[in-house]
Amino acid sequence: MSRKKSSVDTNKSKKIGARIRELRKYLGLDQAPFGQFLGLSSNFISDLELGKAPPTMPVLLLIQTRWSISPHQILTGEGFSLENVGKSAPLEDVKESSAPYGDRTGQFLDILHTILNDLDELKRRVTELETRRDLDLAPPAGNALKG
Repeated sequence: MSRKKSSVDTNKSKKIGARIRELRKYLGLDQAPFGQFLGLSSNFISDLELGKAPPTMPVLLLIQTRWSISPHQILTGEGFSLENVGKSAPLEDVKESSAPYGDRTGQFLDILHTILNDLDELKRRVTELETRRDLDLAPPAGNALKG
């Protein structure tokens, strides 16, 4: 037996979708690039925004980690604000938000945190190597080409 969505469920889903759309538009992103960041297709982002599909907890936690909007704020609208968007949430705040969802979420966050730290280290190393390469390609001081 299939359960039909009630109008309350549908209304709640649309409000959640509207908050996700508001965030995406505030960031100045189309659905495709926003979806790429979250590992989702643009079609799924569309379904989220229209209230046709619910956001998963990993997606909500990724949004919190990157843009400091908690799953509670997205799901309920309580305290929802774009004021702090762009400021990464401290890992402990994210773990606290995910506590009711079980230990696997905490494991996911630990892995995500490690990946983000590794990416930051990789970016630092690439910048360092590019700087060294640029210095190696520069002509030695005092050796100007004679014309």
